[in-house]
Amino acid sequence: MSKKMVSLLLVLLIALGCVFRTSNIDSKVFWFDEVYTGLQISGFSREAVKAQLVTGEIVTFQDIARYQYPSISSGKTFQDTIDGLINFEPQLTPLYFLMARSWVQWLGNSIWVLRSLSVLFGLLSLPLMFWLCWLLFETWQVAWIATAMMAVSPFHLIYSQEARPYSLWVALTLLSCIALVSAVNSRRLIGWLTYSLSMALGLYTFMFTVLTMVAHAAYLLTRSRPDRKLLCFAAASFASLILFSPWIQILITHPPSNAGGQRSPPSPLIYPQSLLRNVGLLVVDFGSDDNMSFFGKAAFGLYCLAFTAAVIYILFWVAKNVDRETSSFIVCLSVVPWLCLGIHDALLGAIATTQARYLVPSYIGINIAVACFMANKLFTPQTASRRFWACWSIAVLVVATLSCYQYTAAEEWWIKDKQNIHHEVAKIINSAASPLVISDAYFINYFSLSHYLQPETRYLPLLEPKDNLTQLTPDIPNSYSDIFLYSPSGFLFESVKNKYSIQPIISDVLWKLGRV
Repeated sequence: MSKKMVSLLLVLLIALGCVFRTSNIDSKVFWFDEVYTGLQISGFSREAVKAQLVTGEIVTFQDIARYQYPSISSGKTFQDTIDGLINFEPQLTPLYFLMARSWVQWLGNSIWVLRSLSVLFGLLSLPLMFWLCWLLFETWQVAWIATAMMAVSPFHLIYSQEARPYSLWVALTLLSCIALVSAVNSRRLIGWLTYSLSMALGLYTFMFTVLTMVAHAAYLLTRSRPDRKLLCFAAASFASLILFSPWIQILITHPPSNAGGQRSPPSPLIYPQSLLRNVGLLVVDFGSDDNMSFFGKAAFGLYCLAFTAAVIYILFWVAKNVDRETSSFIVCLSVVPWLCLGIHDALLGAIATTQARYLVPSYIGINIAVACFMANKLFTPQTASRRFWACWSIAVLVVATLSCYQYTAAEEWWIKDKQNIHHEVAKIINSAASPLVISDAYFINYFSLSHYLQPETRYLPLLEPKDNLTQLTPDIPNSYSDIFLYSPSGFLFESVKNKYSIQPIISDVLWKLGRV
């Protein structure tokens, strides 16, 4: 393939990446974590939902929406959003949630609007990647390839369409890297001030920005000419921590207890499996989950294994063939965050390294390393070895693009967890003339479902069995043509089966009640 054809392919991939990010934004189910985002920006707590909404009375979606979108009439403010994070998830720092609250108040209440903020940051990350690579290499080939690779990365696409902080974290991580490289290459104070501010904003977006800071420190310590810029870095980092100190105090007084990465591993095998999967997700994701066929799982696993082996080879190649300062930056950004989380897991018996979304700095470093390698193979005189790696490079980009296409076209995806079933559940309930949905599941679950039901649907939310100390039998009105049980507990199921016939609709999820 000629250089001109490669250049056209890269431009096409970047354009497709922008199309993917802006297509079918609200097609995937609004899942568990995103419902929490809605709850957090609305300014209400879980306790408020249980006290005000889960009372055994019939409610509408408008009643539920009060706890999903900010409203002037609710009397809740930005301070309530901050307080909700402090009391429930202090590990989720507040910048994204405050921005999301403003965004929704400005543009309106809908899944599309809420997710579009993440889309905006996902699009912004593309020119930031180009800028960073230009500063590192001063060549358009690496910059365009790295940008194209990020554009069609299924990992970056997924988090560019999810109402969570991760696409903002990607953008701010890139910005902090740009600020650092600019500061190191110049004598201007503004570079270090920009770095300090970008790191502070990153910390206020996601705590694991500290991994980026550690990677940057490792880079400066391994530079070929250690000088006073290391002292400037230390001062800028300290300043960013001072800016972040109010939230550090909050973390001390309200230690996180709900961080997903703190769970114990079900098996030691989860670590190598997750390593392969998480590296592979940068370039391939065809919706792999427990429902995949054996052949599909095997193919996905082999592809991830091959790509991970290639990435390890490429990192050694970069260290050997790229100038020392640039290669140190790339290798430290790729490896150090992963090692830090690995040490955390080893000491605490946790699973942080299995969570792909915690590895954003490493993904950015790997992205740049692979792009550098691809540029060397695609834009230099061809030998048999270079032709092989050039074909490999194009194949990786094509598979990534196909992954993004499948994700964009699908209604369900593995990342949406158990809520993937909600599209199917909603179709059944929406076909009823006058439906009533009864549930004593955790309210987040039927909040997720409610976003896909018709406005005339009514709900009878009940306390979970652990909160229903008196074990009250629900009082079900007779005025509804179709009554559905959604994810009922054993107690709720037993309490209605003597009064109603129960028809299973979707196993373990949905039943329809009939008069006896």
